[in-house]
Amino acid sequence: PIETRIELQTGGYVLTGAIDRSLLALLKNAPIDDVSLVHTIQFDPTKPGDVTWSSGLAPNGNTKLREPYLKDLIDSLHGVGIQVRAGYEIVEKGKTHSTLGDGFSGWLGSASASDIDSHVERIVQFLWGKGLDFDGLGFDLEANGLTLSHGPNLRRLIQGTAKALAPRNKFVTYDNAPSLDADGDNKNKFM
Repeated sequence: PIETRIELQTGGYVLTGAIDRSLLALLKNAPIDDVSLVHTIQFDPTKPGDVTWSSGLAPNGNTKLREPYLKDLIDSLHGVGIQVRAGYEIVEKGKTHSTLGDGFSGWLGSASASDIDSHVERIVQFLWGKGLDFDGLGFDLEANGLTLSHGPNLRRLIQGTAKALAPRNKFVTYDNAPSLDADGDNKNKFM
């Protein structure tokens, strides 16, 4: 038989705060290997260099349910053999600029190597320090303020995160351009 690997990316999702156990049974037999929660964490523009939850992650509209929901979701999906990837996402539509995107681009452009290394540590501590057993982290950075000059620091951020997660046997991915018309428009060719 032909083997097919499917990755399920969830973005702009509405979480009810409860895991539908009947759907888990269906997933067990589906050819889905990975679920990506695109909107999990983001750069914190109010505390440059820090990390915060994505505003899009609020199970049942309640931010206090984030950690218990994620722990249950990860455990449940692992129980049916599906990996779960957290997302670090900044997407700006068209040529628009956001406080988040501009904050990240400005910080990244002036960050020292130690600033970036500290940000990597904060990413790892923010997720795995809370006991959230994500299998990896995916960067989706489509910020209009990013330019070729950001390339070396962006490389350090992504590679540094991969190195920090390697001892935990976790993986890192990155998207550098939209794959759908409905997605962001920024294509960072330098990545």
